[in-house]
Amino acid sequence: MRLVRTNAIRRVLMSWFSGGTPYVSASGVLDFSASQAYLRRLEADHGVKVSVQALLAAALGRVHVEFPQANRRILGGRVFQPPSVGLAMPVNLLGHAGGGRMELSMMVMEAVDRKSLRQINDELRGAVKDERRGQPKNPVLRHVTSLAERLPQPIVHHGFQALSLVLDNPSLAALSWRLAPAAVGLTNPGAAITPGSGVLFRAAAVQLPVRPIHVASMFGVSTVQDEVFAIDGQAEVRPALPLVYIFDHRLIDGVLAGRVLVRLGELLQRPEEHFGADGLTVLPASQD
Repeated sequence: MRLVRTNAIRRVLMSWFSGGTPYVSASGVLDFSASQAYLRRLEADHGVKVSVQALLAAALGRVHVEFPQANRRILGGRVFQPPSVGLAMPVNLLGHAGGGRMELSMMVMEAVDRKSLRQINDELRGAVKDERRGQPKNPVLRHVTSLAERLPQPIVHHGFQALSLVLDNPSLAALSWRLAPAAVGLTNPGAAITPGSGVLFRAAAVQLPVRPIHVASMFGVSTVQDEVFAIDGQAEVRPALPLVYIFDHRLIDGVLAGRVLVRLGELLQRPEEHFGADGLTVLPASQD
């Protein structure tokens, strides 16, 4: 993790938000027709079924290479630039073996900016299977969950506070990244509100905690649903992806947030250009 020198406005924002939540939400609806067609071509031409979540993870890896300011971590009031783009993603455990202990888990996918879409898809499927079997791979989550099951609540509370202090120590930035190599999250707040007849899901307001691991931004999506878009002045019904972007205003202002969302939309509307006709394109090494 590389320490980033902050400018005057960032220092002011750090102080301004010290007494409250620094997160701001922006929402939108992305035309998903090109992405949907691309995923169908991958399955038809190459026999590979790639999930929407994998495509979003790959797109977010590309976006945060172009906008590294949105892929930073704040530790003890200091800003650090991670060496790669990692994603934290929740996993629903209900109805699976792992759901006997808890209904939700969290997985971390490392260095999505250095992998092809199909690599991300394979890793994602494997990680979800492990989580749902009750075999989480992340050491922090595994040990915290194990201790929380055995210890009284007051001890769990104080232990969580102690862990937060350790992971918020700027001198332990490298250790913090090794334990939780992700500064960006991808989740689906609208999954419980599946669109039905006469129902459209727009977005959700989410307030993120700032401990024990700082997350610079979170992208929440719902299921793909039909929406009306104005195309060349004409109304067209197209598959759409509702999205909410929650970002830390200490790092990301409205201009940068807008550019992140616009760029994400561009990648999803031209996926073959960025991920390859076979889903195997990797970013050149010079962009790592």
